[in-house]
Amino acid sequence: MRYEQSEPPKFDLYTVYEGVSYEIADGVCKGVYKFRQMTAEERAAKIAEAMALEHPADWVFSEEHCAWVPPEALTTAPGSEPNVIG
Repeated sequence: MRYEQSEPPKFDLYTVYEGVSYEIADGVCKGVYKFRQMTAEERAAKIAEAMALEHPADWVFSEEHCAWVPPEALTTAPGSEPNVIG
């Protein structure tokens, strides 16, 4: 029997990884990744935890990064990821 290693999927910050299982089809064993999006309650708890972290007074919270980010004037370069704390 042949085994094929597959790349794990890319997860966002609000995805819960639930593990991997292995399935056999046509003589090939493959890993099947299990994941789900966070519930509204899980997402709210994660955001609340990140918002409770210490941060400079003028920084703003980014739900996209689930972190405090500096104001636009402090970002490094156009199109780059902002510096984050947490």
